[in-house]
Amino acid sequence: MSVYNRNNVRCVKWSEADIQLLTKAHTYHGNNWVYICQHYFPDRSPHQVKCKYNYQERKRQKSEGKQAQKVQTDVQYQQQIREEIVCNLNQPSFLQI
Repeated sequence: MSVYNRNNVRCVKWSEADIQLLTKAHTYHGNNWVYICQHYFPDRSPHQVKCKYNYQERKRQKSEGKQAQKVQTDVQYQQQIREEIVCNLNQPSFLQI
C-alpha cells in the first residue's frame, strides 16, 4: 500500500498535544514527513502532516513578528518621551517661582 494513497486517513481537528508532538518529531527527524507520519501519526497522510507543520510555523513567525513590532514601537515611544523631557529641561521655564 502506498503511503500517499491510504483509506484510513482521517480528517479530524488537530489537538494541542498533536501539534506539540509534531513539533518535537520535526525537531528530531527534520522534513522526513513519511517517517514522521508512519511513526507518530499513522492515521494521517504525510501531506496533512507537512501542511499542518508549515501552517503552525507561519503562524508562529507571524506572532513573533507582531511581538517584535510592538516592542520596537514601545522603545520608539519611550525614546520620544525621553527626548521631550530633555528638551523641556533645557528650555528656560517662564513659571519659575
